[in-house]
Amino acid sequence: MATNKLFPIRESKIEKYLVDRVKLAGGDTIKMNQGEGMPDRLVLYKGWAGFVELKREGLTFEKKQIYQRERLKRLGFDVRLLDSKASVDGYIWLMKNER
Repeated sequence: MATNKLFPIRESKIEKYLVDRVKLAGGDTIKMNQGEGMPDRLVLYKGWAGFVELKREGLTFEKKQIYQRERLKRLGFDVRLLDSKASVDGYIWLMKNER
């Protein structure tokens, strides 16, 4: 589904799409506490865990989110920003095939 650049898909729609796709793949997600710049979701799949920050298309990490992303990466976790249904589909493929 193409997005209209003037009216990008809401973050909440992308989040619901992520949750539905992860569950369909046999995984689960946990909504994170939004304090201190932590990512929006923890994704769990067959012994693997990754963090996801969700944004409307074209938006990027905020300063405090960059700090948390780098901290989590140093600890060995996968941290991704997803801003469209296409990016969720790519993430699901990676989760299933390259974890």
